[in-house]
Amino acid sequence: MLGLIYKDFAVLKRSLWFFGLWFLAFGLFCGYLSSVDFFCGALSVFCAVLPLTTLSYDSQCGWEGYALTLPVSRRALALSRYLLALIFTVASVIVNFILRFFLAQDGSIGATLTVVAAIGGAALVMIAFMLPLMYKFGVEKGRLFLILIVLLAVSLSFLIGDVFQRSNHSFLLQNLQWIAPLGGVVCFIISMMISLRIYARKEF
Repeated sequence: MLGLIYKDFAVLKRSLWFFGLWFLAFGLFCGYLSSVDFFCGALSVFCAVLPLTTLSYDSQCGWEGYALTLPVSRRALALSRYLLALIFTVASVIVNFILRFFLAQDGSIGATLTVVAAIGGAALVMIAFMLPLMYKFGVEKGRLFLILIVLLAVSLSFLIGDVFQRSNHSFLLQNLQWIAPLGGVVCFIISMMISLRIYARKEF
């Protein structure tokens, strides 16, 4: 399992310069808008997409078919992507907490925990939906689902925000820092179970 994670990091290492330029440009843009929360959200989405990027690279070179000739189980191949996604998500949560605590206008610990937890939970839900679709339908069709899920996530965020402003769901708002990550973890675990079943029957 650790060898598979190392392989994915080695693949992504070749694109570090591109990732660095992207973050620099996007960071300047968010700085111009004075929106650290927007940057935190984009960072989490970016980290959630990285495991899908490695899956795309593997598909292009036929890695998975070759990997099955090695002493590596299908279970390890499927779960390694989830472990990689979890590593990136935890890293993004830590970075987002530091950025928001020091740069946001409302940098209180309570507000920062709520925002960061909501973003982290949303990233886990996004990964939970995307990986089974990628395993089931392949990378090319999976990209279409990725676009739809991102658009749906953005639309739902505006809808939920409007509902909260028009109602008195104080319990959800006060406990969002617990509800969001818990919901994300539950979706993440269910997604792993689904992916294991898909991967066990998949032909390469």
